[in-house]
Amino acid sequence: MPLLAFGPGWWVTGPLLAVALVVGIAAIVSVLKNTEFSGSEKAVWIIAIVLFPLFGGVVYFAVRREW
Repeated sequence: MPLLAFGPGWWVTGPLLAVALVVGIAAIVSVLKNTEFSGSEKAVWIIAIVLFPLFGGVVYFAVRREW
C-alpha cells in the first residue's frame, strides 16, 4: 500500500495536511523571530510544533503571540 494513497478520503486529508504545514511553518518562523524567548523556550515550542504541527501552531498563536 502506498504511503500517500489517493483514495476517497484524500479530499479531506489533503487540505488538512496543507493547513497543518502552513500553520506549523508560520509558527516556527514566529518562534525563531521572537526575541523574548530564551533558547530553551524556543526549543520547547519548536519541538511541540514539529510533533503536533496543527495543534502546536494553533496553541502557540493563541497563547504566546501578541497581536
